[in-house]
Amino acid sequence: MRNTDPLQRWVAVACVATNAYAVVIGVVRFVGSEGEPGSLRISVSLVAPFVIAAQVALLAHFSGRGRLVLAAGAGMIPAAVISVVSLPLWIPALFLAVAGWRQIDRTDPAPVSEMVSSVVVTVGIFAAMIALLVQRDPLEWLDGTVDQYSDNTITASESLLSVTILGLVVIVALLAARPRTVAPIVLVTPGSSGGAGGSGDASGSGGADVSSGGADVSGDPGSSEDPDG
Repeated sequence: MRNTDPLQRWVAVACVATNAYAVVIGVVRFVGSEGEPGSLRISVSLVAPFVIAAQVALLAHFSGRGRLVLAAGAGMIPAAVISVVSLPLWIPALFLAVAGWRQIDRTDPAPVSEMVSSVVVTVGIFAAMIALLVQRDPLEWLDGTVDQYSDNTITASESLLSVTILGLVVIVALLAARPRTVAPIVLVTPGSSGGAGGSGDASGSGGADVSSGGADVSGDPGSSEDPDG
């Protein structure tokens, strides 16, 4: 059935806006890193959860999985709390959560696998962000002739853990967004073949009666001419 909810038309816009704003955050973080070692990796790691959440929501929307759209938006909400700069992402996140909720078909119970996938998506997006910040890693480096210091940088191992979690989220979302296989329903009418056979028997018996009747009629004139002979 075609979804006529006007809110659904803006899901793609919310996903594109999320990606665009995430890219802006990453670029600003990279430009302002002041020569921090691994600044490109750190910038990408910080915005990757939001980008993945938007892609999952877009995939789920076009495949008709409202619960996954809701899960992606729900995962973005706590992940955006890490910085004041990322708080504006609450707007598309809340929009996706509401749109996903309204897209869910209440008359069609969701399979357990889809419910589990939704939980994995929500928890995974938030966990990927937490993996970057759960451990404090101070770092000192030299930018030209100026000493720079960060009280909590993102190490390569933290980035790898975050990417691994996001990879799991993507795999689960792809599996959950697959088209559902519906077994064909074959309707069999009882006695349909027997009715055809019965009609054949009736026609056959009718034909036999007519032919025998014809034989009886043809025999009567012959018997009436015997006295003349």
